[in-house]
Amino acid sequence: MAKSSSHERVRTEFTQLSCTVFSYPSSGGIILKTVVGVELDYLDLPRTETAQCHQEDAMEDAFALKLLQLGARWWPSLKFYHRHPHAPYQYSYHYPPDRHVGYPSSGGVVIFEIFADNSAARLEEYDAPEKPETWARMALCASMDERFAVLMDFGATLFEDRERCDKLPKTLEQGIAEGKRYEELMRKMEDGHYLDKWMESL
Repeated sequence: MAKSSSHERVRTEFTQLSCTVFSYPSSGGIILKTVVGVELDYLDLPRTETAQCHQEDAMEDAFALKLLQLGARWWPSLKFYHRHPHAPYQYSYHYPPDRHVGYPSSGGVVIFEIFADNSAARLEEYDAPEKPETWARMALCASMDERFAVLMDFGATLFEDRERCDKLPKTLEQGIAEGKRYEELMRKMEDGHYLDKWMESL
């Protein structure tokens, strides 16, 4: 993705209901995640004003990896990202689950993957769990330790050794490769013949 437009240099985007953080790796594409205050603090980003991304590729790539390790996803473009989440058919494993991550002060990492709201239909045998009814607790956490406690209460998985966690990329290349695997699956869903066969199999 080119880095010429002003939007593409914006790190944070605030709306009435959410804040999204963006990163633009030097190898192309876009990494993004909708975040809450604790995650902004972890990323060392301001809560009260729009931030800009790094101009130097090395610094931007380092931030991109940190964002991926907070549960963000890589996409080939913002246009591609917006084309898929609300289609009227079931993606199941073709679409990545929402990944929520916590880093408690005691060490380790906790990860909770939930069903991404990409369809009104849902197949329990394929998809991650839905959001808990008390999901608003996540936005009220004032620290990573509180976030850890809430995620564990929701049934998240704790990895006491971060190096042995196989749910998060250890390099930027790994994170992008995972994103590209989902890109390939979603592009299959854009093929009418493939989509018809998929729908018939449900």
